[in-house]
Amino acid sequence: MNEGVFWSSYTESVKFLKDLDILKENNTHKRVSYSPGCAEYSRGTDYKELYQNLVDNRDYDLLLKDDSMFQMSISGGESRMMFIQNPLYYISFDIFLDSIGFEPRPEMMEQLRSLFYEDYRQALEGMKLNSGATYFRYDVDARGRKEKENIHSYTHLHVGLNNKIRIPVGLYLTPLAFTKFVVRHVYYDIWATGIGNGRITAGHKETCGPLPKELWTESERHFLHLA
Repeated sequence: MNEGVFWSSYTESVKFLKDLDILKENNTHKRVSYSPGCAEYSRGTDYKELYQNLVDNRDYDLLLKDDSMFQMSISGGESRMMFIQNPLYYISFDIFLDSIGFEPRPEMMEQLRSLFYEDYRQALEGMKLNSGATYFRYDVDARGRKEKENIHSYTHLHVGLNNKIRIPVGLYLTPLAFTKFVVRHVYYDIWATGIGNGRITAGHKETCGPLPKELWTESERHFLHLA
């Protein structure tokens, strides 16, 4: 995939998440590398530890208001996009304030955030584990595909950690397509509301591009895949 197309689509993803009012921070690493240890700890198998490393090193590109996050990168035409849902149940700052007897008045929010920052953080850390937390990772990997037709697809989607799930994908996914896929499947209520009020319009598959024929053969297309 062309890097210009990738980053243009990334910008569209930012706008999409803002329109849904679920984006907390755009921390793009387009021109800045992830932390030196990111590649190593990303191979870990402990979900909460992986998530915490991403937080501690700010190795995320998009942070949502529930503290779930995306990584999106491209190098040499091969992209990698990851979504990791917050492994803890989340409460908003407004709900936290209400729980301790403070009215969340808009004109005082910044002052209250500063005053109760540590208390709120401790409340979040004390939340129960979300056993249904979702992990998606989309990879474009020519080296893995080499000599492994029908075993290791050139473009594929990982679902969850600690398994061998690698679902073949018959298109180059753009950041916008991946973002909409995540919102649809992880944030059902937000997706349904967005469809209902017109903030989410039909279609995003058309933003994706075709794969090279030599890396997406007729044999592979005969098996079930995402396209």
